[in-house]
Amino acid sequence: MQLDFNIIRIILVSCLIVILLGPLVIPFLKRLKVGQSIREEGPKSHIVTKSGTPTMGGIIIMLGIIIST
Repeated sequence: MQLDFNIIRIILVSCLIVILLGPLVIPFLKRLKVGQSIREEGPKSHIVTKSGTPTMGGIIIMLGIIIST
């Protein structure tokens, strides 16, 4: 029973950390220009809509898990 509570607590704390860190980390990644590279052969709409989309969002999730454990 105690183990279940600890797991739920860790999940909730990591989700809260991700929610709080997301708005801080995403602009930082945009400043670093860590964006998705778009191929020229693809649809032209992707160049406009996907250009510069940060692709390192998994870092936020990993930070949330590491900090909460």
